[in-house]
Amino acid sequence: MFLDFSGGPVPPLKFVLQAAYAPAGSIERPMTGLTLTRTPWYTELGIEITGVDATAVLYQIPKGDGSELLVGCLDESFEPFFTLLSGPDYGEGVTQLTAKHWPEIYDMLRRSSQRAEVGRLLCNVVTPGRVQWVVADNLPADRPDEIPNKQLLDLIGTSIQTYLRASNFGVELPGLVPLLGGPSLFDRRLQAITSLVGTATSLGGVLQGGLKATDLYDLGKSTQEAIERMKAIKG
Repeated sequence: MFLDFSGGPVPPLKFVLQAAYAPAGSIERPMTGLTLTRTPWYTELGIEITGVDATAVLYQIPKGDGSELLVGCLDESFEPFFTLLSGPDYGEGVTQLTAKHWPEIYDMLRRSSQRAEVGRLLCNVVTPGRVQWVVADNLPADRPDEIPNKQLLDLIGTSIQTYLRASNFGVELPGLVPLLGGPSLFDRRLQAITSLVGTATSLGGVLQGGLKATDLYDLGKSTQEAIERMKAIKG
C-alpha cells in the first residue's frame, strides 16, 4: 500500500483508459482536449487521445507534504500477476523473468517497496472497499505548476503497457508458461489465481462500464500506438 483513503468517502480512481469518459465534480476545461475535475482528495485529468475514440485519465494526488503523485490507474488488473510474482512457489523464478524481460515493471516495483521519492512507481491506492494498482510519478513540491506534455504522454504509455503485459502475462512474459509446468498446468494455476483474487480484469472478464477486457486490450494496443505518434509529433 502507498496511499490509503479507506477512512473517508473517496470515490475509486477511474481506469487509465476510458472508452466513454464521464467526469463528475467541479469541472474545468483549460484547453482543447483537456478536462480537469477537482475533488477534495485529488484532481482528475481527462486527456483526449488523437486518433482513437478514447480518453486517458490521470490523477494528481497530494501526499500531504507539499508534493504529489501523478498516477495512471490500472484498477485490479495487475493483481493476478502480482499474486504469482509474490507467491511462495514460483515467485523467485517469476521475479527473475520479470527483471530480465520487463525491467521497467521490475524497477517500478522495487522503487515502490523502498518507498522511493524519485523515479516511477507501481504501487497501491486504497479507497473504501477497493485496492487499486497505479503507475505513479513523484511530483516534488518545488515543481512548476504545468506538467510537461511529454511526461503526461509517457506516463499514459507506461500505464497502458503495464496493463497490456499484466492482463495477458502468459503470452507477454517469455518463459513463464514453461516455468509453471506447461500450458495445462499454467491454465489451471491462472484459474486458481483469478478465483482467489476475485478480479474480472483477466482476459474474458468485464471492466468498468461493462467494457469487456478483450475489447479494452485491443483499445489499449491502438491507444499505445497513437500515443507514440503524439510523442513523436510533440518531440
